[in-house]
Amino acid sequence: DYTTPFLYLLAIPLSSTLYHAFTMPVGNDEAYTYVNYTSRSIFTCAFYYLDPNNHILHSIITNIFSMLPGSELAGLRIPVILISTLNILLFFSLIKEYFSRNLALVAVAFYSVFMMTMYYSYMSRGYTLQTFAFLFCTYSIFKLLDQPKNKLYWLYYSIASVIGFYTLPSFLYPFITVNIFLILHFQTLK
Repeated sequence: DYTTPFLYLLAIPLSSTLYHAFTMPVGNDEAYTYVNYTSRSIFTCAFYYLDPNNHILHSIITNIFSMLPGSELAGLRIPVILISTLNILLFFSLIKEYFSRNLALVAVAFYSVFMMTMYYSYMSRGYTLQTFAFLFCTYSIFKLLDQPKNKLYWLYYSIASVIGFYTLPSFLYPFITVNIFLILHFQTLK
């Protein structure tokens, strides 16, 4: 239920993201990603990992979007814009479902205008995809707390984890965090 206040709230970060996506110059890391991964084959994106600048899944997605007609910049930034918008929707849904609608509105109001949230909502890097994996993983964990035998939520949890690790190896940190939370919860049930 994305009501009118939420849509108004979404308009502010989305407008800013779109404005910055097509007015800000290409960043150094974006250029490096484009030259060394996106502009090459999808296999290069998937298997060439000589340095930490290859946010693997992100590079694969930008490679696919770069095949669409339009500028190279659009091919780099459109996937990030879509994922960052999805992050706001997922964050709102998570807070609303497990806490309250009003808290979700306040949380999204703050989260959506944090400097790093805004910066990576248009800057073509894998951090927004990693945030999506963390939010998706967290959402799955909350579902599993209520229904620990539900195989669909375990599948979601697994998919979110694979997305996170295939984007960046540093997903290990949020992965450990959500697993500690899950283990501690199941330990208290015994």
